[in-house]
Amino acid sequence: MTSRMAKSFGNVVATPVSADGMLFAGSSYEKRSLLAIRLDRAKGDITGSDRVAWSRSRGTRYVPSPLLYGDSLYFLTHYQGILTRVTAKTVRDQFGSAASATSMRHPSQPAAASM
Repeated sequence: MTSRMAKSFGNVVATPVSADGMLFAGSSYEKRSLLAIRLDRAKGDITGSDRVAWSRSRGTRYVPSPLLYGDSLYFLTHYQGILTRVTAKTVRDQFGSAASATSMRHPSQPAAASM
C-alpha cells in the first residue's frame, strides 16, 4: 500500500485475505474501512482506480482480520460484537447481521471450519 493510499484508507493492521484475484483488507482505527482490491494489473498507487473494487466504512473493525469463507466475507463491527456477512465480490449484505456472545473488550476475529 503506497503512502498516498494510506492517507485515503489508513494503515492496514488486520491480516488481509485473498481469493479469486481479489485482496480484502481492513484499515486503521480512524478510518475503519474495508476494501477489496483487484490484484490483476494492480501496481503502484491504485487510489481512485478501477483496481479498488469496493470500499466500505459501515460496520467495520480496526484490528480483527476478516474471514473469507466460500463467496462470503465476514467481519466484526468495532467494539460492538456484531458479525456482518457480505458477498465478497460485491459487498452486498447477506442475511443481515448477528450479535456475538463474546466480549468485545479485546479484539477477536471470526473463524470457520468444515467437517
